[in-house]
Amino acid sequence: MRNITVNDDTCGPVVYISGDVNNDGRLELTEKWYYRCTTTLSATTTNIVTVYGESDDSYRDVATDTATATVVVGAVVVDTGVHAAPLTPPLINIIKIPNRLTPFPFGGGDVTYTYTVTNPGIVAMNDIVVTDDKCGPIALIGGDTNYDHLLDINESWVYTCQSNISVSTRNVAIAEGKANGFIVQDQTFANVYVTPGLPKTGLSITPWHIIVLASILMIISTSLIFVFKKKTI
Repeated sequence: MRNITVNDDTCGPVVYISGDVNNDGRLELTEKWYYRCTTTLSATTTNIVTVYGESDDSYRDVATDTATATVVVGAVVVDTGVHAAPLTPPLINIIKIPNRLTPFPFGGGDVTYTYTVTNPGIVAMNDIVVTDDKCGPIALIGGDTNYDHLLDINESWVYTCQSNISVSTRNVAIAEGKANGFIVQDQTFANVYVTPGLPKTGLSITPWHIIVLASILMIISTSLIFVFKKKTI
């Protein structure tokens, strides 16, 4: 992808740090770009980060991803009335990939979406929910390696969903998790294209239409031959 931008609704400027290993200005499949922003908070704050990118092909398709992060100021949890420790808010990340990355022919077809949900934070999450505005039901197929129903920081939960589309479709998936009284979400978008059909003229094709068209073409061809012969005499 090209033209990568990162915006934060409560912190700026967001500065690129590293990741473009070949310095070509394009986010390659094997690259991870890192950005940084520093601000001072006086109260617990939840901010929204949005990333934009443009496909490096003739489609110039725009991809976006958003994430939320909460920083707690002043809140504590008391352990047995003796020790106090700051509450840690959770973080969640979702990536969605359709199995169809090239346009369907006219009429569309079946597309399978794969969702990978990870925990980039430092606290495990419960009540993980994944939704998609244009595909359902979404099924968990693996990732909870210790079967404790908690999304741990070293786990990647994988979900799948299949849908049939007849037109180009843009959909959004949202992953949600909970920990320490906080609810966190991340969302991602995906586009699947379907080649459009020919414009509708309102006319139905019948044998009579074919005969008329053939007759017109024959008259035009005969006229052109006559003109050509007349010019060559």
